[in-house]
Amino acid sequence: MQLTLDHINGPGTSILNIFEKWAMFDFFDRRFEQTGLMVYEGEGYRFRIPFQIGELHITPASKGFGRNQLRLTHWSGKHSSVFLKNNLTSLIESENGFKAVYAQETGSGKERVLEENLTGKTYFLLRDYPIGVTRFPKIESNSSQSDAFKALHGAPMQLKLRINRDWVQEITSIPFVVEYIGVHGDEITITGSNDTELMIKGFKGIRPNPDSGYIIFDVYDQTHGYSLTFHLMSQKSR
Repeated sequence: MQLTLDHINGPGTSILNIFEKWAMFDFFDRRFEQTGLMVYEGEGYRFRIPFQIGELHITPASKGFGRNQLRLTHWSGKHSSVFLKNNLTSLIESENGFKAVYAQETGSGKERVLEENLTGKTYFLLRDYPIGVTRFPKIESNSSQSDAFKALHGAPMQLKLRINRDWVQEITSIPFVVEYIGVHGDEITITGSNDTELMIKGFKGIRPNPDSGYIIFDVYDQTHGYSLTFHLMSQKSR
C-alpha cells in the first residue's frame, strides 16, 4: 500500500506523534513479506513464533480517546497473520529486537483512562525463514493424545495462539516442521524448525478436528480461563 500523511494525521495529533507513527507504518510497509520471529517471555508462558509481515490493515478509530485517527489493526498474508490488541504508536529497536510502544484505554464512562507510552513484553526479530506448505497428519477425531503427538512429529504445521494483556492479540505462524511435543505435569512444550518454541502451563488436553485440518490444545488457568488455548493446523483450516 502507498502510505501518506493522511494515514496518520488527525485532530490533536502532535508533529512528534505523526513522525513516530509514520516511521512505524513505513517500517512495516517496506518490509512486506519479510519473515521474523515473535518472542514473548512471561511467567508460565513463553514462545518464539516465526511469522511474516503481510499487508497492513489500517482503520479509523471510531470511538474513545483515539477517535478520528487511523490505527494499524493487523497485518495478514497467505502464510501468516498478526492481530493487534492496542493502538501501536511507535517501535523501539533494542539489542533483543524491536519492541512496540502502544496506548490502551481502561475503565469506562467517567472512569475511562488512556494509558500511553506502554512498552510491550512481546518483541520481534527480523530473520529469514523458508516458507513451505502444511500437511495435516493422519489423526482421527478420537485419536489418543499419545497417538496424535506421534503423528504430529515431523509434520509441517502452523501454530495459532493468543496473547493476553499486550500489544499482540493473536498470531498465526508461517509453516514449520514439528520436532518435539512433550508434557510434564500440566506444562506442554512444542519445538520445531524456523526456531519455533512454545511452553505453556495449564495444558488440559487435545481436541482433534481432522475434517477441518486442525487440532486444539486446551489451556486453562484461573486468571485467564481458556483464553490461552491454541491450535496446530494446516493451511486448509485458515
